[in-house]
Amino acid sequence: MDWNLADKRRKIMPKVKITNKKGLVQEGGSGVELDVSPTLNSKTLSKSTSITEPGYFILSSSDGQTAITVTVQAPSVNPGAMFIFRNASEDAHVLTSSDTIAAGVGGFQGGYSDIGTANAASGDRLTFPATVGTSIAMISDGRQYLLLNGSGTLTFAGYPH
Repeated sequence: MDWNLADKRRKIMPKVKITNKKGLVQEGGSGVELDVSPTLNSKTLSKSTSITEPGYFILSSSDGQTAITVTVQAPSVNPGAMFIFRNASEDAHVLTSSDTIAAGVGGFQGGYSDIGTANAASGDRLTFPATVGTSIAMISDGRQYLLLNGSGTLTFAGYPH
């Protein structure tokens, strides 16, 4: 083998870097480098609906007086997908899952608990307090939605705690 030729080939292949600011950039070296921060586009939901894709959702009832119910697709449809919900109105909005989980297992699991209250940390329904700014972040593991974090006192219901 001609080692000089192998060295030349290695030098021909540039390093590819992907950044939020510049996009795709070629540099000297080799390999691929990711220097990006993933972002989710926001969408305002103003009436009860079902969602089929992950994203960042702002919950705000259209009449300012009625809570909305958002049904998220079964966790098995989007494993690894991230969902963020923020309450933008003084309504007790509700999240439900379109999937029926096995008995004794809530569709929304752990990761968030309001320690010091009687609230369970899992269930098939998740209700926001009627407070602007409360939020929840969750990810699908393919079987359930794992709650990563939240703000405000969220209430779980819908399966024996």
